[in-house]
Amino acid sequence: MKRNFLRHALAVLLASGGLAFAATPALMNSSVTVGGRQTVGSIVVNSDLGGFGGVASAGTFAARGGIAGQLTDVQSLAVAASSPSLNEGASTPLAATATYTDGTLLPLASSAVTWSVSSGWLASVSSSGLATAAIVYQTTNGVARADYLGQFGTLTLTVVNVNNDDFGSYAGDGIDDAWQVQYFGLGNPNAAPTADPDGDGQNNLLEYLAGTNPTNAASAFTLSLTGKTVSFAPVTTGRTYSVEFATNLTTKIFTPLTGGTTVDNGTTRSVTDNSPINSARYYRVKISLP
Repeated sequence: MKRNFLRHALAVLLASGGLAFAATPALMNSSVTVGGRQTVGSIVVNSDLGGFGGVASAGTFAARGGIAGQLTDVQSLAVAASSPSLNEGASTPLAATATYTDGTLLPLASSAVTWSVSSGWLASVSSSGLATAAIVYQTTNGVARADYLGQFGTLTLTVVNVNNDDFGSYAGDGIDDAWQVQYFGLGNPNAAPTADPDGDGQNNLLEYLAGTNPTNAASAFTLSLTGKTVSFAPVTTGRTYSVEFATNLTTKIFTPLTGGTTVDNGTTRSVTDNSPINSARYYRVKISLP
């Protein structure tokens, strides 16, 4: 009687000490071995002697169980997104994975993590891990943070500037936001397109188009006329310059000058009107950006 009882107890221990996956009948129905490996598809179970504990893995997921005397804690937290970059104003879901001291990797439910903006140009990270980029004046970074059981992880996202004229109080005024921030900082009324903070008689919109410094009165666009030669400066990279003429200032109908001779000397450009017509002409220079 005593021998049968011991045999029965041992059978119960062997049957209950192994690892099983409820969704994998093939594993649940397999016989218990004295240590070794069982494989079904991508799932691998390495059990120790008698099947009391072991390691189960599937892809990048690993779990250890039934190992006597082992206590595990969260060692680190990794945060990931489907793409490392995010357009300004757009959103992307984040995911967090915990690594335990025994090497176990555990993908976490978004609701189990405390999400926040660590630094940079992210407008918010919701409680479900949805990161939203702020409106920016140039391409820059934003850092999201995830906290779980005393550990935290961060993820740096590149926030891409897709509109050059949509930032804060500088939005929609015809001037590149980055140019305004460069010379005036954030939210400065002196950056308005009609303002002339350096008092040189040229407003910020003209200085932006001409490529001059709006905070330096000595930096201004100049235009002069000698005979039928129009000279202007500075000629700046990335701009297109077109000399136009009108035959009177009443109608102010300007026509692009064609057939002229163009000579560059440093940042000064001179365009000579070669037309044989001797009637009065009035000239202007049109500056445009792509």
